[in-house]
Amino acid sequence: PALPIGERIAVRIGGFGERQDDGFYRSTITGEILDRERRWGVRGQVALRPVDGMTINLLAEHSDEDSPRPDVFEFVLPVDDAPYNGATPSGFFIDRFAKPINAPSRFTRKIETYRADLSFDLGPVVFESITGYRQRVATSQADVDTFAVGAVQRQLDARTAGSETFKRLFQDVRFSSNGTGPVTWLVGAEYTKVDSVLPTTTTAIVPDTLPAGCTAAIACTLPVIQAAA
Repeated sequence: PALPIGERIAVRIGGFGERQDDGFYRSTITGEILDRERRWGVRGQVALRPVDGMTINLLAEHSDEDSPRPDVFEFVLPVDDAPYNGATPSGFFIDRFAKPINAPSRFTRKIETYRADLSFDLGPVVFESITGYRQRVATSQADVDTFAVGAVQRQLDARTAGSETFKRLFQDVRFSSNGTGPVTWLVGAEYTKVDSVLPTTTTAIVPDTLPAGCTAAIACTLPVIQAAA
């Protein structure tokens, strides 16, 4: 509930937080915990009624997240594990909780939101204005060779990294009837501006062939492959 401050002002503040330092999913290469995560956010709202017939609502919100990517939770069933992996076996399998992931597979996301709503009853006409701004900044990195089809490809140190910057500004203005007359009407205009940038890069340390003695993914470790690259 909002906390009233006098007769014309009310304030509301809220937030949340979540942190997990341990988990079930681990890298078989580095020993790193893969499903640790952290989230938190805060929101503040102010409601104003400076004069009779006018209301103003202000909102500010921020959230921050650092979490594992979905591929951390993916797995491949064993060969001939009917009925799911029997007719067309993949030739390898990845355990549900132990993953051959050597590069962090994570994403971060920060979101900021600001909004101001104004409503003013002018008698026969009601004026409304909604102004808002939202910004999202995100990063992502993954070990993209983990689920490759071929044994050679699965041993490569291939990583991808991406980022996103998204900004949206909008303004909405409306004039409407107050609902007391025989005709109800509304007229208005809206302006929106969106900027979005999504660069992505992939980097790989690629040996031409597997080292001697490495005939299957299960027989080679990443340090052996990189040493021969």
